[in-house]
Parts: sequence; C-alpha cells; structure tokens
Amino acid sequence: MTNDELTDKIIEKILSKRPHQNSFHELIAGFEQKLDEIDFTRAPISVEAYFGVGVGKSGACKRLLNERKIYENILSIKEKDSSRYFKGIYFFVHETTPFYVGISRRVLQRIGQHVKGHDINTSSLAYRIAKIRYALQHNAQATETKTKEWFSEYVKDAQRFLLQQKVVFLPIANDEEMYLFEVFCSMKLGTSLNLFETH
Repeated sequence: MTNDELTDKIIEKILSKRPHQNSFHELIAGFEQKLDEIDFTRAPISVEAYFGVGVGKSGACKRLLNERKIYENILSIKEKDSSRYFKGIYFFVHETTPFYVGISRRVLQRIGQHVKGHDINTSSLAYRIAKIRYALQHNAQATETKTKEWFSEYVKDAQRFLLQQKVVFLPIANDEEMYLFEVFCSMKLGTSLNLFETH
C-alpha cells in the first residue's frame, strides 16, 4: 500500500459515521423517570460497610451479591484477574440528599478509590471536599498543590467523611446513555461537587 493509498484509507476511517443503537432523543427521553425511580431514602448503602478499611473490590462485590444489593446478571468478568465488575452511575448521598454523581466502567472499584485512593487522581471527590475544608479553615482558596503533606492532612479527612456517607448505584450498559445521564442527574440534582470543565 502506497502512502497516498494509506492516507485515503485513514481519511475514509475518520470520516465514517459511528453507528448508535439509539438516537440522542431516544436516550434522554426516559431520564426524568429513571432519576425519579431512584430511591435516595431507602436504597442507599453504607460506604463504610461495603467499601471501608479491609474490604477489597472482590469482597465488596461478594457481600453485595450475598445481600442482594446487586445481581449476577449485571456483572462482567475481567479476564486477567477474574474480577467482576459493572459499569454505570453512582451517587454519594448524605442522609437522603445526593451530593455527587459519578460514572465508571468499574463502579464498585471507583467508589472504593474515592475513599481509599492514595493520590488526587483516584481520590478526586475527596480532594474537592478537602479544598472546601481548607478554604473554610484558612479563609483562602487552596492552591493546586499535590504534596503528600497536604494530601494526608486534608484529603484523608475528606475520605473519612465520605466513609460515613451512603451510596446508590445503577448499572448502565450503553456508554452514551451513561455519560449523558451523569450530566442530566448533576444538573437536575444541583450537585455542586460535579465539575464538567476541561483540563
């Protein structure tokens, strides 16, 4: 294949239309009802009980299955280490009020990272809460620091706070639906910790 032929093939690929199972309007049509059906009063589970110290991702999954909080039919298996996971949306809930919504290809693992992660990338929610604490204590905005000292003092405290909260999750198989539903839920619920800014 010549360089010109290769270029033509590349252009053909990048200009091809990606197929979708559903249109944009079909995907968002049921969002109001889907959110209304989530019970933030009775459905939430304890973060500490299922994702706390000493509970790994497989332990959390096993307990959730045993207690019928999740079901086998939603789980996929990661071939390399046989970990079971599902993708979808999750909500951190204080008492009965959701205050953060996230999405992940591995929901249970991601929730665990929020409360046990060792860096700002894995513990992004705790980091945002830590910045609020810093600002209130020092009457000044926290600088974008990633020092270990700052992390251990403020972020670890935020992780302890998150452990005392509850979480609700919902499996969503369709990627476009998952991304759109996250934005919809955040806007509808007014979750101020959700940031959709570019980096």
